[in-house]
Amino acid sequence: MIKTKLGLVNRRVYARNTEVRSVTPKDAKEFLQNNHLMGPSFGTQAWGLYIDRELAALATFKKRGHQLELNRFCNKLNTVVVGGLSKLLSEYRGQEIVSFVDLRYANGHSLTALGFELVGITLGWKWTDFYTTFNRSFCVADSKNGITEKQKALELGLCRIYDAGQAKFVKKGSPPCL
Repeated sequence: MIKTKLGLVNRRVYARNTEVRSVTPKDAKEFLQNNHLMGPSFGTQAWGLYIDRELAALATFKKRGHQLELNRFCNKLNTVVVGGLSKLLSEYRGQEIVSFVDLRYANGHSLTALGFELVGITLGWKWTDFYTTFNRSFCVADSKNGITEKQKALELGLCRIYDAGQAKFVKKGSPPCL
């Protein structure tokens, strides 16, 4: 990410010179493990941009009610596919798409450039015991036994630490043709 922001990426490819293909769950997982800051996701569909047999960019999607969630997008390390996200999103032209941006790392500018609108920002946080961090779902209230989340955290010796939050972006779908 830093090399991309500084313009120090070794390789620039234009999306018009790539081919869109479906990517198997196994290949998508491996690609994300090697190229995405957050690693693999649990998308139900994965599409990639290929240059011959090489996967250069990948997007994963998950169906959520009437919306489609773009839950991962990345280029191969040291590669920028100019127009790559736009080309992959064109596979879903007309559908409403939602995506979340971790504000620690990005601001969503690339999504707004593609017609997405910012619809909200939520505060993000994790738990810590000062040695390890845990997902926020690690410590939840136990209403059955009348224990609040705060009491549970105290019992486990955990403190809450906040991050920069997540921004939610939505790209509205087209109305169906009559």
